Amino acid sequence: MADFVLFRCASMRVIVDFPAAEGRGPLGFARPRAVLAAHRPEQVAPVLDAAQQAAAQGAWVVGMVAYEAAAAFDKALQVRPAMADLPLAVFAVYDEPSALTEIGGDFNCGSWVMEIDRRRFDADLAALQADILAGRFYQTNHTSRLRADFSGDAEALFRSLQTAQPGGYGFYMEDAAWQVLSVSPELFFDWRGDGVL
Repeated sequence: MADFVLFRCASMRVIVDFPAAEGRGPLGFARPRAVLAAHRPEQVAPVLDAAQQAAAQGAWVVGMVAYEAAAAFDKALQVRPAMADLPLAVFAVYDEPSALTEIGGDFNCGSWVMEIDRRRFDADLAALQADILAGRFYQTNHTSRLRADFSGDAEALFRSLQTAQPGGYGFYMEDAAWQVLSVSPELFFDWRGDGVL
């Protein structure tokens, strides 16, 4: 028996959007035949293997791996605990894309507040600069969580973010307990034929 959660979820919706310049537009997905989810680091690799197997058999497989899953790939990597209810990795398996629907919902988003204060940010930045100067590494990403009160339709927020930042790569995934919204200006990876870009 696989050591991860395999379940059916009639409500999971996904939108994947590529820039129009690439000749591809948004694809919607609804009503997955199965959802593969890892909630512990040791479940991540089996979920990725199962997702790969489903894709090799012709399914559309759409999902994500959380930053907090890093320990699944290298136990030396330290991460904070994952956010409540969000899997470390989750992939939905679909037979085909579905039509995108018009969004009629509304949302309200309060002011964003950084999780760490300015003094901590400045100290972190100084330490990173010292490490770069010392040759310990040449590049790093310093991130911090931002929090805001939110109410309303998360997909409407996603579409609003896409409008404000056009030309990027969009991803929206929604389950009953969580939503993931990403409007990245950069492509993380794309699989075309036998190559990964």
